[in-house]
Amino acid sequence: MHVLVVFRSSVVVFFTFYLCFENGMPTIKEFESLLDNKLQPLQAKLDDLVKQMNDNYMALQRKLDLLEARNVSLEAENATLTNRLQSCETCLNNLEQYSRRECVEISGIPEVKDENTDDIVIKVGSLIGLHLTKNDISVSHRLPKRSYSAALREGPHQASSNSSSRAPNIIVKFVRRETRDHFYKGRKLLRDKSTRDLDLARYSENKIYISENLTQANKDLFNECLKIKKDLKYKFIWTSYGRTYLRKDPVSPVVAILKKSDLDILRQDGGVHSSPANPTG
Repeated sequence: MHVLVVFRSSVVVFFTFYLCFENGMPTIKEFESLLDNKLQPLQAKLDDLVKQMNDNYMALQRKLDLLEARNVSLEAENATLTNRLQSCETCLNNLEQYSRRECVEISGIPEVKDENTDDIVIKVGSLIGLHLTKNDISVSHRLPKRSYSAALREGPHQASSNSSSRAPNIIVKFVRRETRDHFYKGRKLLRDKSTRDLDLARYSENKIYISENLTQANKDLFNECLKIKKDLKYKFIWTSYGRTYLRKDPVSPVVAILKKSDLDILRQDGGVHSSPANPTG
């Protein structure tokens, strides 16, 4: 449309010049005046177009500024909500782990028909020099069966290469936390023991393990720590009330792993960072 207007105006100017030359040569001032008169509408239209473009540009710039400000605000709000969510998840995980403070798991014992898990717990206690009665046990039972892949995710003691699945762990909740602590600390005495030592002929010879009853989040973190232990050649790994600890060797400081970012630090420099606490492994 604008090109047509320019074309039409150019034609008008051409014919005007032609008529002027027909009536005699105009002076320079007359020519300039005539040219100004003919170009004035074009200049006005051009000015309008420039003003319209500037107005549109300013309007778009204002919208862009508003959107950028809104984006910054949303990013800040998202960061705040993310931090709150992580804090809530941490608190929830800690509360869930705290609710398991009287519990431990026993793995490596084959499952048999009509078994009494309380009796098994008592026999395992006798292997570590702990005299238990059924009055010390609040409840015990087998955990639900899981697939071999799920067992692998839970740790090396939970799966074997020659079976699609292992017998579910036995979870036991003690009446007193003190009893639970003695039972858990006695796990080191099982290193040279097996299910044969339970004095039950129906059991094959399997290693017995005692571990804490961890939340899923803490299990996942523990499994990540197992990888670090192997990659960085740490000698010791254990848990204490849901927290995972690593130690390079008997004379090295204890490393407390509270979150996965702690493992990232170890991966980066392979160093050992002392923990504020030094729990017994």
